[in-house]
Formats: sequence, C-alpha cells, structure tokens
Amino acid sequence: MNDTLQSTQPYPADRSFVLKLHRDADLAGGELRGRIVHLISYERGDFFGSAELLLTLGALIERSATARFTAVTTAATPAAATAAADVLAPRGSNPATRT
Repeated sequence: MNDTLQSTQPYPADRSFVLKLHRDADLAGGELRGRIVHLISYERGDFFGSAELLLTLGALIERSATARFTAVTTAATPAAATAAADVLAPRGSNPATRT
C-alpha cells in the first residue's frame, strides 16, 4: 500500500492492540487491571487502573514509532539488522543478542 493511503487510514495496523482484562478486574466497581498487547510487535504491558493503561498504551505506541524510524533509517548491514531486530522484537526474544 502506498504512503498516501496508509496515512489516511483511520485505524492503522501499527496502532492495533489487544486488551486483556485480568480475572480480578471489576469495571462496575472501578477496578481496572489487565494487559495490553501490540499486534505488530507483540510487546505487552500490564496495567493497574486507567492512568496506567494510558501510560502503557502511549509507551507501546512510542516504541512502535521508534522501531519504524530505526528500521527505515538504518543501513542494511549485519550489525544494523541485529539492532533493528532488537527494537522490533519483543524484549528478550532476539536469539542473536540473548545472553
């Protein structure tokens, strides 16, 4: 898809998430807790309350934007490919850099 069409999509894929509510969440009682998972990078974050949900969502969006920028601006070298894989992969999942 070209950049013009992508920039006009109301719900771009890189801003797609799955929201999982914890078994102890009680929305009627004001107890919001769960996990949010980014559908492109599979990065996830747990949250306890609406403020943490928004902070976690913002952090995941920011990391996704940083990863896209890094992937586009990085030279195609083996070291650069490893660095880009670190940014794009969920934390600790890149076997090339795991210790």
